[in-house]
Parts: sequence; structure tokens; C-alpha cells
Amino acid sequence: MNGPNAVSLESNLVLAEPMAVVTLDTTGPDPRHDRIWSLAIMPIDQGQPGECLFWQFDPGMPIPATVGQRRVTPVLPLHGLPVFSEQATEIIKAFEGRRIVAHNARLSYIFLRRGLRESGLTLHSKVLCTLKMARFCWPSLPSHRLDSLHDVLAPDSRPDVGINEVRTVWQLLQRLADHLTVEDWQAALDQQRRIITPRLLSSQELDALPQRPGVYRFYAETGALLYVGKSVNIRSRVLSHCQADGDSRRQMQLTQQMQRIECTPTAGELGALLLEARQIKELMPLFNQRLRRMRGLISLQPNERGCVHFATRIEPQPERPLFGLFRSRTQATQRLRALARERYLCLKVLGLEKGRGPCFARQLQQCRGACVGEESLTAHAARLVDALEPLQLLAWTWPGSIAIREEDAEHGLVEWHVIRFWCHLGSTSDVDALPRLAQSSADFDLDIYHLLVGWLRRHPHTEIIPL
Repeated sequence: MNGPNAVSLESNLVLAEPMAVVTLDTTGPDPRHDRIWSLAIMPIDQGQPGECLFWQFDPGMPIPATVGQRRVTPVLPLHGLPVFSEQATEIIKAFEGRRIVAHNARLSYIFLRRGLRESGLTLHSKVLCTLKMARFCWPSLPSHRLDSLHDVLAPDSRPDVGINEVRTVWQLLQRLADHLTVEDWQAALDQQRRIITPRLLSSQELDALPQRPGVYRFYAETGALLYVGKSVNIRSRVLSHCQADGDSRRQMQLTQQMQRIECTPTAGELGALLLEARQIKELMPLFNQRLRRMRGLISLQPNERGCVHFATRIEPQPERPLFGLFRSRTQATQRLRALARERYLCLKVLGLEKGRGPCFARQLQQCRGACVGEESLTAHAARLVDALEPLQLLAWTWPGSIAIREEDAEHGLVEWHVIRFWCHLGSTSDVDALPRLAQSSADFDLDIYHLLVGWLRRHPHTEIIPL
């Protein structure tokens, strides 16, 4: 290999683009709260390194002890040093017209963007991640961390933050340039402009994802389930999680921890929706915030006299309509009382008050007198149903269970989704299993109800088989 300050003619062909090799140190992994306290930038022009720029800043918060433990050079006191914003103008000038090169470039780029944004400056640069390039070039290495690669590049020394580390990244960049053809190098740059490969995954693993409907699951290195998602094209949706310009904290944490992806193909979008909803509730992935299980739902069921019962068995039928879904009896009662105030309904007839004489609302002239015979119970019941109408659940009009058929002709997969009273009893590709599923049971689920009602409204020609 050539020395650290020179590159071969062949390497110069791929390193001709102006670049800025960057290393930085932060107080922690969260760009929203943590701060840069050390930054080194080495400009590269026509394959030749320029003078390295180096700053240390007062981050305004303590440096974790673990940072000092991994450094060769002790961390000097930073209190009283300039803050990042005081050097922001000089820093952003160092990036003008240059591609930013870093090991784990996504995290470095997000920290830089946020730091400069707080100073009123906007950073828009192409990036190149030497971590991903190294994994592509040398997949058999046990580790692609910079300190591990440094043992290969320069066994007699060890990288540290600042100037030494940025020189190590530059050495790694030269080795990568020697390893790839000009065409492969440009293809890798184009790919990195679009997709940031999670640091614990390879681009080959992403490329192998199926382009068909189904559910995907992201796992951490520890085996913990991070996220469950669905799509009509699994590969396309997973790649969208890895967009290079995303800098949300949640997205960054997810892609940084992702180590393994599992997929379950389905026959179509409905199967993917149902499976996603079920697995989120059963497996409780760390990053899914919606579609959490809600047990013990309560609905309102009025009788012909205008009294309201709190139904816990959610089976809406044409002759037994139900209104609203609530997490608790208290929540249902609060909603009913609000409707009574809005529509001048009687609290006693509704069953919310006991005792003789007029209800309390009547004494405030907020009841039309059903409690004292001034309004008929029939009229009161009709006004109650009118008030509840926006909350009415869609009635189940089939005599029992049904199967919704879904087919993926391209991949030769047919599935039947068995439903009763808007409860998903299961899905199967084995037609002989349908009778058994039709006799099974499941708790009413609010998300599944909305999912199924919405699907049938959008797809009125869905093939439905009564069981």
C-alpha cells in the first residue's frame, strides 16, 4: 500500500471528487440532546489530503466516563473552550462543494446537520460511509469497526479521536479505492446517496428481501424484536426505512440497532394488514407505538325505553346495534353524560341517576322532562338513538363466520382470512383448516374492526365465503 499521503494513479480516478474526511466525538448517541465536543476535517483534492482542521468544543454537559476509557489520549478539560456555534461558519465552509466521508457516516452527518442548524446554517452534502464500503469489500472480517480495521491498515499504532483517527479513515478510503473498479466505486456512491445500510446489516441482505406482499420484522443484535411492519412490497418498504436523508431520532435508533430481518409473505395487502396487527399485539416490538392491544372494551346498547346498558360482549347485529367503543366504563359514562348535556337527555332514564322525582338536569332546565312524564319514553329513546348514530358500529350481517379469499397469482399463494363479528379468527392457506378456524374464538379488537370495515368499503367486490 502507498503511504498515508499518497495514492496510486488508479485510486486517483475514484478519489478525484473533492471530499472532506470527518471524525467527531459526541457526549452520547442522541443528536437531539447530545453534542459534538471534538471534530476533525481533512480536505481531499484530486486524491491528495490537505491540512487537517481540528477543533475541541465545550459541549455544555459532562463527557461520559466510557469515552475517556477508550481513548489513547486523555480527555482534557473542555470547560471554557469555544462552543460549536462559534466555529460553525468555518466548519460549514470546510464542507462546501465536498462529499463528506466518515465511518458510520449517517450518525456523523446527522450530528453535523443538527449542530449547524442550531447556528442558523444548513448543511446539504453527499456522504460516503467507509463502514459500509468496508463491509462490502471485506465481508469475511470479524469486525468492521474502525479500531479493528486500523489493525489491518497500520498494526503498529492505534486510532484515537481527532487528527489520528481522521488519518486512519483516509488510509481506509485509499484501500477501498484500490480494491474497487471505477464502475463499482461509482455504483456504490450512487447507492449510498439513496440508501443508508444499517451498520449491522449488509447490502446483500437488503437486496435479497422479497418484492411481494407480507410482514417484516427487525431484530436487534441481542435478539430483541425492534419493529413489525407490512407492505405490498417488502423490499421497497424496508429500504424506505434506510433513506439517507432521514434524521429523526426514532428512525436513527431503529436502523442503528437493526441486525436481522425476518419476512413472512402473504397473499396480499389484507393478509399483511391482519398479520401485522396480530404480531404487534402478541410480540410487543419496542418501536411500534400504534396497534397496541386494548382489552375489556365497552360499548353502549340502548333499549326501547331509552335506558343504556354497558355491553362488554361486542357483537353488533342489525337487531342489537352497539354504539361506540370505550376503554373503560368510566370513559363510556363520561361520553354518555356529554351527549345528555348536548341533547337535553334525561339522566334518570339513561340509567345514570337513581331516586325519585326529576333528575338533576331537569332542575337546571337541561332535560325535556322524560323523568316526570313531560316527554314520552318513545320520543326520548328516538332522540337518544339519533344522538348515538355517529358512534354506531357496523352490524355483522352474516349468520356466522366468513372467509375472505385473497390470492397472489404471481407467487402461487392463496389465503383465506376467517372473520366473525369483526374478529379475526385466523388466516390459512389450507382450505381444510377453514371449518376448525370458523369454530374458534377471538377477542374483539378495535384496530381489526376498523381495518376490516375500511377494507370492505374500499374493496366492495372482495370474495367472501360464508362458512
